[in-house]
Amino acid sequence: MVNVYKILPTLCAMFLFANGAQANLITNGSFEGGTHTGGVYSGGYITMYAPSTAISGWTVTAGTADWVNVGVWQASDGNYSLDMGGLSAATIESDPFSTVVGQLYELSFDMAGNFANQVLHNSHSKGMGVSAGSSSQNFSFSTPYPDSYVSNPAALMYPNMHWLTQTMQFTATGISTKLIFTGFENNAYGAALDNVSVVAVPSVPTPAVPEPSSLVLLLAGLGLLGVTARRRE
Repeated sequence: MVNVYKILPTLCAMFLFANGAQANLITNGSFEGGTHTGGVYSGGYITMYAPSTAISGWTVTAGTADWVNVGVWQASDGNYSLDMGGLSAATIESDPFSTVVGQLYELSFDMAGNFANQVLHNSHSKGMGVSAGSSSQNFSFSTPYPDSYVSNPAALMYPNMHWLTQTMQFTATGISTKLIFTGFENNAYGAALDNVSVVAVPSVPTPAVPEPSSLVLLLAGLGLLGVTARRRE
C-alpha cells in the first residue's frame, strides 16, 4: 500500500522547486558583455555617450554613463557595473523583452553610489528613477561614509560599495517591455547600478470549491480507508 504521508512531502518539494525557478528575462543584467572599446581594462572604466550600444542588451539614450571595472570598485555581480553619472546624468534602456499583457513581473537590481567627491558636491545620497510597463518609481542610496574632508571616501568606497538590492513590481502593458533607468546626479558622481533581473510573478490559482456530491464521495472514501486501516491493525 502506498504511504501517502511519505509521498506528500516529496510532491510539495517538487512543486515549490518548479515554481521557484524563474528565468531572468533581462539580457546581460550584470553588464558583463559588450564591446570594451576605449580602454576598459583592469583598473579602469569607459565613459559611454548617448546613443552608445557598447554594452550588450543596453543603450545609453541620454547623458553619459561610466562602465566600471572591478579594478575601480567592487561590482555587485561579476566584474562590471555602471555609474549613472559619467560626466552628466545618464538614461539607459534595456533591449525589449517578451512579456504577457496583464502579467505581473518583479524587477530587482543592486544599487550603490559613487561618493568619491561627496563633500565637494554635497552628495550625501544618490538617486535614480526606474520605469517598466505600468509602473515607475524613484530610488535613493544614502552615503555610508564619513562626511569629512579628513576622511577619504574614495579609499573607503572602492573595496566595499555596500550594494543594496532594490525591487519593484510592474504589470506588462504589451507583448514586449523595456526597462528605463535615469540617473539624478548631473555630474561625474552618480548612482551605481548592477545585477538587474526581471522575473514573472507566479499567479496563485484559486482553490476549486468541491461540488456537494463530490464532497460526499470524498468523505465516504476517507471513511472506508479508515475502516480498512483499523481492520489491518
